[in-house]
Amino acid sequence: MNTFFRSLFNIIEDEDKGMTYLYLNWHNSSTVLTVFLSSEGVLKIMLKVRGGDWYTNWEAPKSQCDKYGVCGHFGVCKASESPICKCLKSFEPKSNAEWSKGKWTGGCVRKINLLCETSTSSLASPEGKKDGFLKMSNVKLPNFYEFAELGIYLDGVKCQKWCLNNCSCMAYAYVDGIGCLVWSEGLIDIQGFTFGGEELFLRLAHAELDGELEEKGGSWGSMTASDT
Repeated sequence: MNTFFRSLFNIIEDEDKGMTYLYLNWHNSSTVLTVFLSSEGVLKIMLKVRGGDWYTNWEAPKSQCDKYGVCGHFGVCKASESPICKCLKSFEPKSNAEWSKGKWTGGCVRKINLLCETSTSSLASPEGKKDGFLKMSNVKLPNFYEFAELGIYLDGVKCQKWCLNNCSCMAYAYVDGIGCLVWSEGLIDIQGFTFGGEELFLRLAHAELDGELEEKGGSWGSMTASDT
């Protein structure tokens, strides 16, 4: 077989030792390749062409925001800003002392409880002003999503209604081709981008959304594009 079409990687199992080895076969003899793991946990693939200097061909993570959960629960990481971590709108640092030191993994906590959290019912109370949703655009969605019941058959409006009627639902996203995704745990590992990404709808108390909602037929919907 022409070596040009051979895979660079070769996996060999040693059943006697119960181990598996991954070998890298570099066919271009004029190029030297090394895989390097720094003390900071950055993995790099470095190349050196004969007579030249070493250069980084690939590395991960590329930024602090690529580190899992760097901003903790209910925090959002934006690599283009300083500091890189902010609390989501209507949330505040769990520990201001830690946050001021750049230690963000403790995350953020809600300033005002949701209406449904103050009720003995598992559903949002029909009395008073209901919780609403804040739209966050251009984000990497948090980890640990679940599919809403019949989520693949729900459109964006029905997805919002499903989340609003379930107090455990802290946020939702409707993704074309995937369906209705919902979150019932603390939102973690959110990244903010200047473009691309998805839209995430964050559940907030009505008091936090005054002036940012449109009233339609007596019910309140999520109509804001602000994300922090």
